[in-house]
Amino acid sequence: MEVAGFEVFEAENAAAGIAIARKEKPDIIIMDVRLPDMRGSEAARILRQDKETSGIPIVFCDCFCNGRRQRRDKTYN
Repeated sequence: MEVAGFEVFEAENAAAGIAIARKEKPDIIIMDVRLPDMRGSEAARILRQDKETSGIPIVFCDCFCNGRRQRRDKTYN
């Protein structure tokens, strides 16, 4: 995404990602469903409850399905 000219912020876990989202207010959040410290759906709920981040679109990515590496994307509204 950086090659395409987008500014990218990375986080090691959900708590760091939530903090970055609150500080930077990105145009979109791309998040893994499985995070080290909590599920992506819980992180999304936290972001939705915060008036500063509630309007940011969130796209979930999951690359593990049935023991094989695959890509599945789902938009969370």
